[in-house]
Amino acid sequence: MTAAGAVSLARKLVVVAATIGIAVIANLVLITLPIFLTVLARTRGFDESQSGLFAFMELSGIAAGSAFCALVPAVMARLGLRGPAAVGLVIVALANLLMVITTAPGPFLALAFAAGCGAGVANAVLYVILARAGGARSVGAFNASQLGFGALGIDALMRAAAHFGGDSLFVIPALAAIAALTLVPLLPKADGSDAGASDEAGRSASISLGGWLMILALFVYFMGTGAVYSFLGYMGEAWGGRPDQVARAVETILLIAMLASLLVTVIGARFGILHLAAISLAGTLVGIVLLWWLQPVESFALIGGLFYFCVTLATSYLFEMLVAIDRSSGAAMMMSTSVQGGIAAGPAIAGYLVTADYGLFNAFAFALCALAAIMIAAVQYRHQRGKGTPQA
Repeated sequence: MTAAGAVSLARKLVVVAATIGIAVIANLVLITLPIFLTVLARTRGFDESQSGLFAFMELSGIAAGSAFCALVPAVMARLGLRGPAAVGLVIVALANLLMVITTAPGPFLALAFAAGCGAGVANAVLYVILARAGGARSVGAFNASQLGFGALGIDALMRAAAHFGGDSLFVIPALAAIAALTLVPLLPKADGSDAGASDEAGRSASISLGGWLMILALFVYFMGTGAVYSFLGYMGEAWGGRPDQVARAVETILLIAMLASLLVTVIGARFGILHLAAISLAGTLVGIVLLWWLQPVESFALIGGLFYFCVTLATSYLFEMLVAIDRSSGAAMMMSTSVQGGIAAGPAIAGYLVTADYGLFNAFAFALCALAAIMIAAVQYRHQRGKGTPQA
């Protein structure tokens, strides 16, 4: 490698690392959601349906913020990448600080939506850069970072809530977002300028029909997986686990899922994107079935780890499939919308299907994931048939 090549690679790695750092901090609530919701329930008296509504507002805000950036490309064109990232982090910090002093349900949920919007803008920047910096491998690095950070975050939130009360659930994300502003100057000034591939810099923001169909399929998939992930803490406690045991189990689940992300960074697309996506989708369905039928207590961390390992693996390769079907920057940004929108809608709906054994809840999640797998296969078949022709 030449000296110029080494400098270019180092610059690319710094950009990706800074972007991942910003997005991980902006998504702190999402990353720690299973335990965040149970602690929120204990400190503010929320039940499952109310917790699901909070998750819906926070995560639908993330989806809305990302969708705005994707569908109004003039914003990104005018502000570049640094401006939206900084604005997003400031919104996250302010909204979380205001939630500390807000108890009325309406304003509280509105602030949750606002915090989500800020995180969504940061996510839009993230996926634009990751799409140009290695696809599945870059997403794997992001997932590994956020899962590792999430395991640490769960412990920090549990300790902070025990010592300082429930308000710390919002103070910690606010302070983290303020600290993340120091990383913004490391981002490229404009879309594609430092992201690693000059031939990609001119990508259109317009999304093709195939891209929209894949985004819809991803939305359905993350509705199902998001419902299960968000309520893992509740399920563990309902099946007989103590709160501290369940918290440790969820930390273990996140660490197991982190191994999937590290695996992606090692193997990349070596065994074929489609094969790896199919295996991870099948594993997701198996994990949900085991949770549904066995209602595990002793094996909760192991079965939950299998489920989330496969979800994490799928996320990287489904993103690679999306950007292969539609190479626009708009499609890359909409990945965040499909993920967070699905994770928002899934718990909000499934929260009303909770029974003592979570059987109906998990059946609903399984049906959504099975439908998504069929949709993804159909979209890929359509794409393969249309190869060699202009995008719709």
